[in-house]
Amino acid sequence: MKILIYNIQKRLFFNQSPLHYAAAFILAISLAYLIATGNYMALFLFAGTLIGLLLFGKPVYCFWVLFSSVFLMGGIISHFPEITTLRWGIVLLSLMLGVRTLVEYSVPTNLIKPKFDRLLTVMVIFMIIGLTSSLVNGISPINLTVSLKNYFQFVPVAFALAILPHFKNQSMVKRIYIGLLVVALIQLPVAMYQRFFLGAQFIAAGESAVAVQDAVSGTFAMSLRGGSSKALSLFLLFVAGAMISFAKHGILSWRKAIAVSLIFLVPIIFNETKVSFIYLPVLFLILYRKELFKFRIKGIIALALCIALLFGLGYAYKKVYTTSDRNLEQYITRSLDYNFGQRGYGRYDLNRLSVLTFWLEERKQHGLIGILFGHGLDAANEAEAGFFVEKGKMAQRYPSYGIGLTMVSRLLWETGAIGVACFFGILLLSFKRISNYIQYATNAFHASVLLSLQAGITLCILESFVSAAFRTQEVYNFLFSLILGLTLMMTQPHMKYHRYGSSYN
Repeated sequence: MKILIYNIQKRLFFNQSPLHYAAAFILAISLAYLIATGNYMALFLFAGTLIGLLLFGKPVYCFWVLFSSVFLMGGIISHFPEITTLRWGIVLLSLMLGVRTLVEYSVPTNLIKPKFDRLLTVMVIFMIIGLTSSLVNGISPINLTVSLKNYFQFVPVAFALAILPHFKNQSMVKRIYIGLLVVALIQLPVAMYQRFFLGAQFIAAGESAVAVQDAVSGTFAMSLRGGSSKALSLFLLFVAGAMISFAKHGILSWRKAIAVSLIFLVPIIFNETKVSFIYLPVLFLILYRKELFKFRIKGIIALALCIALLFGLGYAYKKVYTTSDRNLEQYITRSLDYNFGQRGYGRYDLNRLSVLTFWLEERKQHGLIGILFGHGLDAANEAEAGFFVEKGKMAQRYPSYGIGLTMVSRLLWETGAIGVACFFGILLLSFKRISNYIQYATNAFHASVLLSLQAGITLCILESFVSAAFRTQEVYNFLFSLILGLTLMMTQPHMKYHRYGSSYN
């Protein structure tokens, strides 16, 4: 297999024929022209393809380029709107990783064909449903391309972690978690800058306080106005949960785990993601469910710690966002009303609960096919942001309703009940798979990683009822695929008794 990859690279880049020299000259002229004319989209598409080809034989390096680009480039891109199309270059890099995985699966090393996991099969079925529904409903080619990119741009990451032998060692998992920790720590200074410097500029320009809070998105920002605050909070809580899991299994001291977790709460205070009050107890419930159900002392201590964190976060929100007890009561009532009551969320007529009941009320008007398979991947697109801002056909039919407010409602309109079942089937099968394998973990690190992944899967399930971040935000889409990929990798038979493996380039 390595010889095959080497030959491909040699033929692509090291052939000394005149044709290759001519191609290099033409590419150089083309690049200069693209830069001079400011055609950044074509430039980044070309750059992504070229880097992907160069890294074709180095999937681990390709993964780390993706990892750092997704988690750290958002803050830079937000300051330079003209390079927003760089995201398409990142997608092409992910596609190259997917092609490498396909080659590895088709031409396995040592004639041992990697097993195509049934969980991957469900993911493929979900992709087929989305594509087929879009084609049947006549989604335009350009909108279909954008929708496929938004939904499945980092699916190759999950496939690569599950199939490629380069990732099948515990040392790789350790490096991934260290990378997640480093990214999480970077969010604090960036969030402070966004809150106190960018926030002051927004207030001086006459913006509302809501704009200041939304701007606190760390390096995940989609623009100077943020746009990824919920994804930032979910990411920080996931990493905090991993630290608690490591402390629970004796890999990390409790003092360090609690100190780091408290640091992660600071950006959550400033971006006002109230859903964190739900995520926190759910996180502790997953991490300590056995101890809680059996009333063990560790479970009681964890419960006390969780309650203390909730009260601390609540006190911080009271001080930052309210001025009196009466104001606090109005703040809570208003939050409940636009999430679960009669009030619409933001500028929409529907909220996170009514968007689901609305689909149930309207289902009779769309026929059995629409109920089961939806109206195509672009149907519920509200055209809020992005390179292509054309509204989907169902969003046009229900203007200002916000039918794509959450991932669940968007999937119901775009892929139907079957698509929703596949989407949650992926998550639930992953959770169950970990439960079956965690009892066989032969070392504390393996057990702690599996438990943290279960917590991450649970947060992803809840997030699907809160926002449509899976489709609209690259960082959450990547994290979603990363959690699934790590789940597949860590629950393979050879990892049960694996301690340390060699690393691949």
